[in-house]
Amino acid sequence: MFITFQLLEPPLNISINPENQNGQIAVVEGSNIALECSVNDGKPSVTLYWTTGENIVYQRNKTEKIKYTLTASRQFHKRYFTCIANNTFYQIKRTTQIHLYLKPLVKIYAIPKLIEEGRKLVLVCENQTNVKPTDVTWFYDDSILLGLSTFQVTFPNVSRNKAGKYTCRVTNIAGIGTKDFHLIVNYKPYVTDGIQEYVFDAELYEPTYISISILSSPRPDVAWSQTAHGKLGSWNCQLKDNESYIISSNIVPEINSHVGEYGIVVRNYLGSLNIIVKLESSTVKITPLFAHCNMSSHLHLECQISESKLVQQLHANWIHEINGTTLRILSGQQSGNTSVLTIKYCDYREMGDYVCKWKSVTREYSNTARVTVFGHPIIAIKEVVPNNETSIQLVVQFLSVPNPTEVRWFLDDSIISKTDTRFKREIHASLIQQEIHSKKVILPGFKTYLVAALHFRNTGLTFSCQIRNMFGTRYVSFEGDLFKDVHETFEDNEHHNEEGLDVLDAMNNSPIQHHTSNEEVNSSESRNSDGNYEEIENEIYHDAEWRNSETESSSSEATQHNDYENTDICNDYEDLDETKVEVHSYEI
Repeated sequence: MFITFQLLEPPLNISINPENQNGQIAVVEGSNIALECSVNDGKPSVTLYWTTGENIVYQRNKTEKIKYTLTASRQFHKRYFTCIANNTFYQIKRTTQIHLYLKPLVKIYAIPKLIEEGRKLVLVCENQTNVKPTDVTWFYDDSILLGLSTFQVTFPNVSRNKAGKYTCRVTNIAGIGTKDFHLIVNYKPYVTDGIQEYVFDAELYEPTYISISILSSPRPDVAWSQTAHGKLGSWNCQLKDNESYIISSNIVPEINSHVGEYGIVVRNYLGSLNIIVKLESSTVKITPLFAHCNMSSHLHLECQISESKLVQQLHANWIHEINGTTLRILSGQQSGNTSVLTIKYCDYREMGDYVCKWKSVTREYSNTARVTVFGHPIIAIKEVVPNNETSIQLVVQFLSVPNPTEVRWFLDDSIISKTDTRFKREIHASLIQQEIHSKKVILPGFKTYLVAALHFRNTGLTFSCQIRNMFGTRYVSFEGDLFKDVHETFEDNEHHNEEGLDVLDAMNNSPIQHHTSNEEVNSSESRNSDGNYEEIENEIYHDAEWRNSETESSSSEATQHNDYENTDICNDYEDLDETKVEVHSYEI
């Protein structure tokens, strides 16, 4: 019998590299560190470990050398790492500390925190680092501020034009640290164009719409301060962008003495602004005041100012806007006291208000025309959304001026009738977001949807929606898996089918009405035939206001209007009797 003995030997001479004479590994923050530990092996062979705290971060068996690489982030500053050599019978270890040369950690704050125009302001830049010296550079809106090399910037009398982005950049041998500070200076309200007296054209018993641009920080309150005793509307203060607001209201003069001077006070906690509004009779006239054009036709708007005002060297501009959102600033052809704006090709993008402004250095005169464009329906949104656990909604949102006469849904080439219990259909008036001239505006439109069971997703069938008005028809298709492929086509309104949603009768009772002149409608009136329309269950039309217009049969101007604004009132309409379908025409 033989007995084998193994001689046990401890590991010796454990060392860490790179390590300085202070027992530290010193590197710049953000660099890579290779922690290398070596040992003279023992018997049996050792296992090498790297640990920090109670955690083993790396290990290798039967080796005399181990390397662990990490990125020297700020969390490792002054962190201890230990290398352990263990062969079960003997264990030795060596500990080292990570020391980082820290990049500047920058912070900016303002004294005082609430920054008001006309007050002293100090911007302070602080930094945390263990490496000196440091250099500081200031930037304003990404441009260097020359001559500023201290950690404080002082404004003895800060003004609103000092608002913007300030950047403090601190540099040392370890690297660069930066921090941005967005300076907002509060100030009392003021008008953007420097004018404090505005003149508006007025007619008795008609609302005169007041709209003025102001700048203010914070948001101001607006109130009437002086009156000539006309009927006064409430004030609306709408944020346009940043610190720019549109304040708007209206005045209705009922007797000649009401056509006079009115006062407005615009106030925030820092101060107030007084504005004078003068109503003058027939200073600016626009012809036509309420204009209509069919798609692809042209339109001329003529703006004339009283010749007595021309001594002020006035210049005319046209502002195209919807709901106070400026879409374009246009130049008409000006001759003397008349400016003519020509719309060469009408489509839905030309709809809205056209403000004719005659302006001098100190005064401004204006009047507003409204343009309604009649054309085929415009698809705004088409989507498939969940309805519940067992069904989905196929949704189409669209604009239609004039109102739609018919909406119907198809499964492949078959019309989905009201008796088909597999589906539910509905249409109602709705606010629609539409992009016009690169600006998103909210307009009154319509929403129709079809509720279908989930199992229709994978059948390969195509669902489509047809929307018709007196100018044409739009088709929207939902096809393929999950109805993801959406296509749209357009055709002229040549035929009527018999299984559509009869929206024409219901919309005659809806407040969204668009009247046309005889001249404009005649070109399309022959298309509005009296086909049979299927009744629809539970049709709901939500109230939405529109500036309706009515004129004499020989005139293309209108005499009354409402705002573009939807209300919260809802009207319910009963099913329509197929035997009582009428032929409807749009006329003034």
